[in-house]
Amino acid sequence: MTRKSKKVFLICDIISSGMKTSLFSEGGERLAEAYRPLPIFLSGNRAEQPPEAWRTCLKETAAEVLGKYPGCVPSAVSFSAMSQVCLPVDEAGKPLGPAFTWSDSRAEEIPDPLAGRFSPEYLHRLTGFPDTANSSIRKLFWLKEQSPEIYGRTACMLQCKDYLAWCLTGVFATDYTDAATTGALDLREKTWSGEVTEGLGIDRRKLPKLLPSHGIVGRVTKEAQEEFGIRAGTPVVMGAGDNVCSAVGAGCVCPGDVYMSLGSSSWVAACTEEPVLDEGLLFSVFPHAVPGRYLSFVNYQTAGVVFKWLKNAVFQYDPEGCREVLPYKNVYPYTGMEALVEAADPGAGGLIFLPHLLSGDSSHRESFARGAYLGLSWEHTRADMVRAALEGVTFELRFFLEAVMGGRRPERLVVTGVASHERCWLQMLADVLGIPVCNTELHDTPDSVGAAVLAGYGIGIYENMDQADRFRKWEETFVPDSRRRLDYEALNGIYRKAFGAVSGIFRELENWREGRGKA
Repeated sequence: MTRKSKKVFLICDIISSGMKTSLFSEGGERLAEAYRPLPIFLSGNRAEQPPEAWRTCLKETAAEVLGKYPGCVPSAVSFSAMSQVCLPVDEAGKPLGPAFTWSDSRAEEIPDPLAGRFSPEYLHRLTGFPDTANSSIRKLFWLKEQSPEIYGRTACMLQCKDYLAWCLTGVFATDYTDAATTGALDLREKTWSGEVTEGLGIDRRKLPKLLPSHGIVGRVTKEAQEEFGIRAGTPVVMGAGDNVCSAVGAGCVCPGDVYMSLGSSSWVAACTEEPVLDEGLLFSVFPHAVPGRYLSFVNYQTAGVVFKWLKNAVFQYDPEGCREVLPYKNVYPYTGMEALVEAADPGAGGLIFLPHLLSGDSSHRESFARGAYLGLSWEHTRADMVRAALEGVTFELRFFLEAVMGGRRPERLVVTGVASHERCWLQMLADVLGIPVCNTELHDTPDSVGAAVLAGYGIGIYENMDQADRFRKWEETFVPDSRRRLDYEALNGIYRKAFGAVSGIFRELENWREGRGKA
């Protein structure tokens, strides 16, 4: 890198388990990165994280990255981060306690006033999101009801990236994408919803200023330069929630574009010109980081759970044994699993797996929904069981893709995430979906790439946000096999009928479990 001739972006990517800070050139080259794990404290429905850890990790990772290029001055700083966080801070920006992270659902302990005033469908149309105990605004309501002293001292509720932006600039702000995940944003007006805040008795003055994702929050202060080693005056671009940054990084920026992330939690997202809301409340809708566009999004947490279940309950895999677990191979239980999948024929000898192992998963939120193997016989092998499980997850992903696309079939599917290098799974996706499936060399960085694009667009280096090709190199394209495509088309029809055919049995089993528990 010629430091004087190229502009670089310092990008901070935060998830609940850790922080990764990267240095990207304006031409799309990842020059350096540093990672630190983050502590998280889990207990029942609580999930807390100390905001001081975010601050320390930013200081350490920024120093490590910039230390690899002495004299390098970032042209901008930006963020990608987990959403649905609630961190109360006082007027001086001091945290008043731990941050409640996205998986914290303590708000379910108290009655929800919104449920008595609005229908779920109305709130979904208003905000784009379902009214859940995980939303940031419901967590702030919990503070109001259970810790009124802390609520009274709260000057602003911030999310993860918002707090770090404040650390650098001294400005309280958030972007439209993170604001949407609070459950309190008017989706179309892009303002805080008076109906939601008044319904919960929340003072809107405790919510941060709203900016577009490419908006400049402010500039690094002299105090922040002393603490973080980033030159004072450097523009700080707001950034976005990690799901939306991933969409930008995957090139999902034009109407009709779609991408999928595969990992322990998987999701599907599609770019649209107008909000597309489904009456079944299957998916959420964000204001996209791309001005004037929206992102339909469905999260499927069950994907990785299926393989953890196979590993722990069925095969009782011993990580200390002879079967090696490779870095980032955390979706499959062990290295021989892909060979097992490939050893079985498509359709697994007439074996279907319903992957509803998590109660209330995205496609079937009924409390009685459960998983099942259907068509099992003594002739089925372990390879058939593993392949059927992967096929079941893939049929579900097809259902979500069709939902966010409104039944339309995209020209291709871009796949990201830690499992996007699993060739067997990607070929199966192509065969089940009937479209080409593409992955890139940067499997695990689309959110950081998206934040880099936002940084470049925010300071005027890029003319638009369709810049993902600067940062990625296509690794492989998987084309549907015509014969397997026909097989899977028929099997998908059977699969779609399967849950309804056995749901009555699931309901009876739930009644039995509840009755036995009371005995």
